[in-house]
Amino acid sequence: MDKTSANTLQSIPIFLAHGQNVKVLEALPANTVDWSMLCPQNMTPESTEFSIPSKTENAKVIAQATWPPLWKESWIKSIPFIGTFLTIAMNASRYATTLEQNAEFIASDLEDWESQWIGKVVGVIDGGSVL
Repeated sequence: MDKTSANTLQSIPIFLAHGQNVKVLEALPANTVDWSMLCPQNMTPESTEFSIPSKTENAKVIAQATWPPLWKESWIKSIPFIGTFLTIAMNASRYATTLEQNAEFIASDLEDWESQWIGKVVGVIDGGSVL
């Protein structure tokens, strides 16, 4: 694993399931593919009904590369052996988004020819959950 992959995997602690895919993407020769990787924690559909075009009724997601957006650190992290795990567990439940929110985020990014997310792992959080 190169240094970039190691840093990416260490900096997004709740998205470890995506690690193998990140390694494959980062191993691609430079300038062959413009990629970004959306790493939502939990996604659920807003409705059982499916219609096109699909539009979310929830707030837009807040996105950030290399570190989960609006991550909350805690003094609990300093507890030996379990502190880091507990901090991750406390944050993980905050990162639930809907399929529709993520679809809108992807679609709006695809419309932008100069995407800010190219070559990055992107974490998201429901924008309505920060109120």
